[in-house]
Amino acid sequence: MFDRWFYALFGVLVAIAAGHFLGIYTEGYRAFWWLDIITHFLGGFWVGGMVLWGLWAQRYRMPALVVAGAAAFLVGIAWEVFEVWSDPLLSGERGYFPDMILDLIMDITGGVLAGILFVRNKK
Repeated sequence: MFDRWFYALFGVLVAIAAGHFLGIYTEGYRAFWWLDIITHFLGGFWVGGMVLWGLWAQRYRMPALVVAGAAAFLVGIAWEVFEVWSDPLLSGERGYFPDMILDLIMDITGGVLAGILFVRNKK
């Protein structure tokens, strides 16, 4: 049953990679303001879903929504730190901090949705 979950998460990962490739190499992040929102949402979904899949495989029983949302939030924070580290001028750009907050909200939202779907499919 949960092999389907893993394959679905692989499909999400492919979508993230395609979106990020489009955003980086074609200036898509500048042309399509919503592309960053979608990639963060899918990234949060993927992180939350993979953490739940891994915990379920190890037979750990934890609250899925909290675990998935927290995992997505922590990885989202790490991603934002990486962005600033790789481009220190980025944090000085106008609108960076509101964008960072929106990115983190989308990460958490994706993780929580993964938790909801995981619990629904578990039954």
